[in-house]
Amino acid sequence: MEEKEVKSLFIKTLEKAVVKTALKKILGSAVMGGFKAWLIKFIATELFEHVAEPVIRLAIRKGQLIYDKTDGNLKLKKIREAKDEDDTDTYWDTIGDI
Repeated sequence: MEEKEVKSLFIKTLEKAVVKTALKKILGSAVMGGFKAWLIKFIATELFEHVAEPVIRLAIRKGQLIYDKTDGNLKLKKIREAKDEDDTDTYWDTIGDI
């Protein structure tokens, strides 16, 4: 599975959980039908898509940025140590990872 697919699957699963929780809190049951249930599902879905989803996507991007920065700093440290110790194998292996 690609990273994009995992993110989409995570967001869809979270959206279903939000709608189910909204139905339970307001109607007392997640399997209720009728106009009220449809209206609650519609409002919860729209709010999720316009409010929660952008925030979740931003948090995922920020998390990925922090991970990338940390990983880059670790690799830079490893390169510097290998260069100082004249360890050419580690140096070139780490350069290759970048």
